[in-house]
Amino acid sequence: FKLQLTITHKADHVGFGFIADVLNTFEHDEWGFGGHCNLWYSDRDFRGSNEFRENNRNRLTLQAGHVINVQVDGREGIGRVWLEGNEQNTCETVLPPRFAVAVSLGGRVGSAVALTNHQEPYP
Repeated sequence: FKLQLTITHKADHVGFGFIADVLNTFEHDEWGFGGHCNLWYSDRDFRGSNEFRENNRNRLTLQAGHVINVQVDGREGIGRVWLEGNEQNTCETVLPPRFAVAVSLGGRVGSAVALTNHQEPYP
């Protein structure tokens, strides 16, 4: 499947990626939430964990109004995240057997992300 998300407001960093099924809380004092996730943040920051294997070192720089694509290739077990119009900078990771798509909004109130489109299954 493929999700298309739009950053409608950005007051702080925004992260996109995947969490493993063992993640049980977002109540942590750091951006990696204690591990168990792969998140690419809007300021080129990245948080990863052992449940995932990053396939490249690409990073994101995102602003309000940007459209982000999140694709899951279930046959290959690959997750991809990229800025619309910048496919050559796709962030890619190998996914664990059980996972969820994640969007992380920074600690400052005012950021918002909207689901604007989806395709299932992704060709």
